[in-house]
Formats: sequence, C-alpha cells, structure tokens
Amino acid sequence: MDTENYAVLKYDSTGTFATQVGRKGGGPGEFGEKMPGIEVFGDTVYVIDKSNRRLNLFTTDLEYVRQVSFPRKAPDIKQIAFDARGHLYGAG
Repeated sequence: MDTENYAVLKYDSTGTFATQVGRKGGGPGEFGEKMPGIEVFGDTVYVIDKSNRRLNLFTTDLEYVRQVSFPRKAPDIKQIAFDARGHLYGAG
C-alpha cells in the first residue's frame, strides 16, 4: 500500500515492482483514504474503502472488476475475512 498516493502496489516473487492501482477519489478504482484494508481470496483482490463505504474488487493483476457498496445502516467495515466456502464476512 502506497500511503502517499492512495494506491495498492503489486510486487513479483523476487520483490520487483510489477504494477499499481488507485488514486485519491470516489470513482471506480479510487480510494477515499490512504490506508484501506486489503485481502486476497482466490483470484480476486478485495480493497476496503471506508471513506467511500465500499469494497473494490480487482484481479490479481490489479485490473478493476467492480465495487460493492456498504449499506448506510451498516457499521464502518474495517476488516474482512473469508470462510472455506468463499463467504465474505465484514467486521466494524
């Protein structure tokens, strides 16, 4: 995570920089805060964006897939986890 540029960074297995995604904002693939939560499950990278109350989904190559908005009545989601069947859980 690049905390100065609101970006998620990817490195290869040797530690060489490969690519990055994101910038400050509210549009697709943008982040409203500098330190979103990140989780990888299967071939999807999930990035929590608390400020924009959503979850951004990317491929493992950091290509934008879609976003899922959190309901307004839900508490701020700060952490996510997956069970063995692939169900997503959020904690505030």
